[in-house]
Order: sequence, then structure tokens, then C-alpha cells
Amino acid sequence: MPSKSSPLDLIPTSLLKSCSVVFAPILANLANLSFSQGSFPSSFKLAQVTPLLKKPQLDPLIPANYRPISNLSTIGKILERLALPVLQNHITSSANFCVYQSAYRSAHSTETAVLKILDDVHKNTDKGHPSLLLTIDLSAAFDTVDHSKLTERLDKDFGVAGFVGNWIKSYITSRTQFIKFEGEVGPKTAVVSGVPQGSVLGPLLFSTYVSPISRIASHFEISQHHYADDTTLYVRLENLSCVTTNLTECVDAMRAWFFINGMQINPDKSEIMVIGTRAQLKKVECTKKDISIGGASVSFSDTVKILGVTLDKHLSFDKHVSEVCQMMNYHIRGLRHIRPHLTVNQASQLGCSIVFSRLDYCNSVLHGTSVHNLNKLQRVQNNLARVVLNERLRNSASPLL
Repeated sequence: MPSKSSPLDLIPTSLLKSCSVVFAPILANLANLSFSQGSFPSSFKLAQVTPLLKKPQLDPLIPANYRPISNLSTIGKILERLALPVLQNHITSSANFCVYQSAYRSAHSTETAVLKILDDVHKNTDKGHPSLLLTIDLSAAFDTVDHSKLTERLDKDFGVAGFVGNWIKSYITSRTQFIKFEGEVGPKTAVVSGVPQGSVLGPLLFSTYVSPISRIASHFEISQHHYADDTTLYVRLENLSCVTTNLTECVDAMRAWFFINGMQINPDKSEIMVIGTRAQLKKVECTKKDISIGGASVSFSDTVKILGVTLDKHLSFDKHVSEVCQMMNYHIRGLRHIRPHLTVNQASQLGCSIVFSRLDYCNSVLHGTSVHNLNKLQRVQNNLARVVLNERLRNSASPLL
């Protein structure tokens, strides 16, 4: 585990790790008692919620623009980590688990999810047909999981019952939380729904909860892929009017399922786009009409963002590369301001972290993109190397890299 501690910890994580000979038997005994009795310790059910802005440019005065991150006790998260491998293997190997869910699974990532979607879209294009792609976003998805429906689904769909079922029920129920924001602490309140964002088991339990929606898409013969609460539906476009009608009926069925299960589609963040060659798009350009999503009309757009990757209707990735370069230049300017106060090693670590998190993120989707785009990315990396090593902008970047 990382050595960082939670604000709720009585014992710092670094002390737990450095004195593992003392603490390991105590924690093992606690875990054995918890699992054998099917009960999660109530003293670890308190969470300190820290609201974080989803994006820097959003209005900080609007509560909906914040993501509630739960800081939980480190010892409680150790118990979660001990339970995770067994639960994950059992649930993900079940036929009722959504095979198109890429989140929180071994050998699956945001990159493999985007590649799967792109591969299917390219196959449609090669067969002479464009693809209709729709992204669906849920409102406060993790916070609206119904506890009774979750335990029922775990029992009936995945056979998680007995002591294990009781332990999970004990884990998700009777939780409390308080909000700490800019030094102010709110009162403790009971958590009546949802799984904690920032927990170890929460993501797996959420994926389990929403697994049935894959059957809805399969029923309407629509291709799909999911990453946590992000759902992407796409279909080969042979007849636009027939396809959009089928897609609308599928979304209406999903909307009804979400409503029954205490969730709601957010039409404001849902996007739709047609992808194909210029000749293929010309055939459908004049027949495109808005599609109803969650009772709201959604217009066709020229770009769609999926898991941080911006797709355009021709899959040129021009806009995606421009956005990456813009963000990289923003961080490089910030690094340039503080560079005189850093050692070469410190500057190098910061530079590499910027590259790994921005430049290298999902870079395999750029296979086949234009030389112009690759050169733009290379120039950004060259400038970063010059800043890290305090070299002039005109100096060659090859030895610096």
C-alpha cells in the first residue's frame, strides 16, 4: 500500500509498515474475526468526504461540479484489499458479469477499452459503412446504488450469500460520513445509498450492480463497451432512420432500468456522432436528426470524448493531439517558472510524470495518425527536455532526450 495516511487514521500508515512484525498478527486476527463472523467493523465505516472540482474551469459555486472523494481508515481498506481478490475472481468469472466492462479488471484499462471501440468502428468502415456512436453518462452514479438491490443482485446473479453476503451487507450499510471543505467540518450524516468513492471494493460492487444493462444492449443487437459508469453504444450504420429508431428504443429501455434501480441518465453529458470516411458521411449528412436521450434532444457533434480520448468523425485525432499539446504546454510553462528552484533530478521526475500522465496516455490509439500530429507531439517533448535540463530553445533536443 502507499505510505500516505488518511485523516481518520490513529496510527500512521508508515508506522504500520515499519512495525509490521508487531501489527501484522493483530491485523490478521482482526481480519479473521471479521470474515468468520460476516461483519465489517463499525469503527471503520466513517468517511471524511473531500469535494474536488471535476474540472478546473468549472464554477466552484455549483455543488454538482464537485466529485465527493471519501477518505477512509487505512485499516478498513486493508480488510477491503484482503477481500477483493476472492470476490473479484468469483464475480468476474460469472456468466452474469458484463464481459464488456473494462474497469477494475486485470489486463483491462481505459486504453484497451478505447482500442476495442476503435477496432470495431474501423471494421465497419472497411466494410463500407459508417458507425453511429453514442456515449451515455449517469448522474452521481456511485452515490445512487441501492443497498438492498445490490445485496439481492449479488445473491441471485452471482451466488454471493452466507457469511460473504452478510459481510458485504455489513460493509455497505450503516455507514456515516462528514464533509471537510476549506477547513470547515460538517456534521456526521448517515449514508443511505451508494458505495464510497475512494474505497477498494466500491468500484467492483458498482460494476456488479450495473451489469444487467449489457443484456439490454445485446437484446437490441447494439455493440457496447463500459468503463465504470461510462457507457458507449455504437452500431454499423446501414439505414440511419432504422438504426436511430433501434438505438432510441435501446436507450429508453436502459433509462427505464436505471430509473427502477435508482439511477438517472444525464442527457447534458451524452454525445452522439457518426464516424466514417468523407464519402460515407456525405450519404448520411442530410438525413441526420436529433436523438432523444433521457427525454432530452441530443444533437450530432463532430467530436466525442471517450475516457479522455477525443475522437473526431474521421478518426484523424487532430483535435485530440491539439488538446494534448495544449495541456502539455500548460504544464511545461508551470515547470519553467519553478525550474530555478529544483535540482536536475527533481525536474526530471516532474518532467517524466508529465509525459507519462499526458503524452503517453492511450498513445496506442495514435497508430496510423498523420506525421504532422506526431511531429507536434515530438516538439512538445523536445521543449520539455530543454526546460528540465535548462537548455536554450534553439539547442538540439536529441542528446537531451
